[in-house]
Amino acid sequence: MSVRLSALVLLLVLALGSGPPGRPAPAVVFVSRNPIPGEPGAIPGLGPHHRATVTGGRLMIREASGRIHPLLPGGALHDVSDPAVSLDGRRVAFAGTPHPDSAWRIYVARLDGGGLRAVTRSGSAGPSARFDDLDPCWISDSLLCFASTREGGVAEYASVPVTNLYLVRADGGRITRLTAERNGAEEPAFDPGTGRLVYARWWYNRHLPSALGPRGITLDPRRALPSDRPNLWQVVELSRNEGVKLAAGDIGSRRTTTAYQPAFTGGTEIVGVYAANLGLSPRPGPTGIQAFAGRLGPARRLAGPIMDSGGGSYGSPRGLASPSACSPARLPDGRIVFAYDPGGRGDFGIFTMNADGSRITPLADFPGTLELDPAPVVPRTPSRGAGAWLADLARRPGDPKDPSTFTFLCENVFAGGPIDGPSPSGPAPAPGLVLRFFAVAPAMAPAHGDSAFLIREAPVEPDGAIRAGGLPAGRPMFEQLVDAGGRPVSTGAGPAHVAGFNFGAPGGTTRCVGCHLGHSALPLGRHEGRRWFDASPGARVTATSAAPGTAGAHAAVDRRTRGRTREVAWIAGGNQGERLGLGWALPLEIREAVLYAPRPDSREGSSLEVLSCEVVLFDGSREVARCRAGPLSPRGTRVRIAAPRADSLEVRILGAKGAFEGHRAAGLAEVETIARLAASGPDRAFGSLRP
Repeated sequence: MSVRLSALVLLLVLALGSGPPGRPAPAVVFVSRNPIPGEPGAIPGLGPHHRATVTGGRLMIREASGRIHPLLPGGALHDVSDPAVSLDGRRVAFAGTPHPDSAWRIYVARLDGGGLRAVTRSGSAGPSARFDDLDPCWISDSLLCFASTREGGVAEYASVPVTNLYLVRADGGRITRLTAERNGAEEPAFDPGTGRLVYARWWYNRHLPSALGPRGITLDPRRALPSDRPNLWQVVELSRNEGVKLAAGDIGSRRTTTAYQPAFTGGTEIVGVYAANLGLSPRPGPTGIQAFAGRLGPARRLAGPIMDSGGGSYGSPRGLASPSACSPARLPDGRIVFAYDPGGRGDFGIFTMNADGSRITPLADFPGTLELDPAPVVPRTPSRGAGAWLADLARRPGDPKDPSTFTFLCENVFAGGPIDGPSPSGPAPAPGLVLRFFAVAPAMAPAHGDSAFLIREAPVEPDGAIRAGGLPAGRPMFEQLVDAGGRPVSTGAGPAHVAGFNFGAPGGTTRCVGCHLGHSALPLGRHEGRRWFDASPGARVTATSAAPGTAGAHAAVDRRTRGRTREVAWIAGGNQGERLGLGWALPLEIREAVLYAPRPDSREGSSLEVLSCEVVLFDGSREVARCRAGPLSPRGTRVRIAAPRADSLEVRILGAKGAFEGHRAAGLAEVETIARLAASGPDRAFGSLRP
């Protein structure tokens, strides 16, 4: 602790004793820390390069009366970060270090400053001689989750230690590993009302998909297939039954999927921190807070810099001279308390704002120091059973007989999200599809990169599922879907190649549906329903004609009906005898088709209507079903078909009216084909498991 900081704290205790005017706020615990010397844009405790930086700081509390004072006695610790108030509102857990050259450990103290003790200690780590324990959060009044570098390893993108999550009782004792992320898992947050546990994961994979060579992967970008190569921190959820899945994000862009320091703000909403540099390495640049209303959906900026939706290319912030915001937490009245640097000078204070980002109001802001990591002193009542599986895991004694493997289960690799949803389309049904599982041996030193090994291949089964047991648990892995020739399969967002890493818990089963960007956020539903999917995006599409300057026939299977008509709909060159055809490489059982008429749009001169049409299905050259429908709705008209086996479909427009840009035309915004793989075709479609 510096003399300068101690003097400032004493002066401000006197100066701010009555607190600022405005709406009342509960007591808030926070930290007041010195800046990082020589790094004006760096934030102590934030990001892989600065999470364990020691600058000197004190644990502070702003009482509900507005009085601000140190929580711990002077000299108790040299530096502190990441306070978290217990569910009963009586204690605070935080990371601290007693000396400038000491490692970080987890501590607990009463809110009156007494009872300070270390929860984690040195001498209990694995391969790493020097390790840091950080980011505690309360699962219950007796159980903590925290991040640590105690397992060793170096991240792929930068020479920084890898963090993972662990469990420990609040009174100390045995430590249980919870995650096995390849690059980083930190900033856990637990919602006692729902029992959800989320954390920030560093999503990056240096192993790229390639069609050159039998392995299907490469480290050379010149040999890689065109694909998204993210380098960001995303918020994911860890659960007993489903493993790890995306907790929130707008997958339409990288920035709007970024969420460091996640926090629950009520209902299903999560807020998190974004930055100019999405991977936060080597520095985050300007930071801000954005909110997500659900798992998949648009991000809403609350505070911080305004950036383009793509976030720019990695490492190239757009020259922003802007405020920064981080460390969000919810107040009981719905407001958010957070750390804010309104002038963009690297001088953070504690502020509040409304849930929509309006009415930003200061609570505590000391000159020359950074006030960070606010934690409201608010008792919370957990719902029944919340976090019970985590408590069971922490109580379970280490048993060498515990299984060291897990089971992977994708319920249906072809499944996708809803029409006009954010998820891209998945892979097309094709014979001989195989999912490859790669495991990595993480580097323990920066001079050596990790190596990837192909450890298993599992076929896509006749119901679209992929089942693979006996996979190594607690080890970073990634997957890649390949065709019968071993080439990576394409989806609506590029190769079906996981751009980060996953892991499985010992004895557990990881479950998902689909194989595309954001697929882990899709609901699993009932088993029978998961076998059905929209087969249209994977079809070969033909049409009798297409109006000049429009997107053509493929626009009818792009899973979009909203937007400019010329971009999201098939517009024929005329309105007489027009047909749209869909064909598949595998026979399907088709339950129904959903036909969407183009939405009227006076700005584009589009008034197209489909009065009647005919849907004809074929198995080879043999007609197997014929149905009529009309008029069609822009919201979708269902056509029941029940064809047990078909490999092509034709929509024949019998009656149409309206025009597009002054010309009579016919068209369809979208054709959904609700189908599953035909039961009679598995022998032709799928081979045996490869050795």
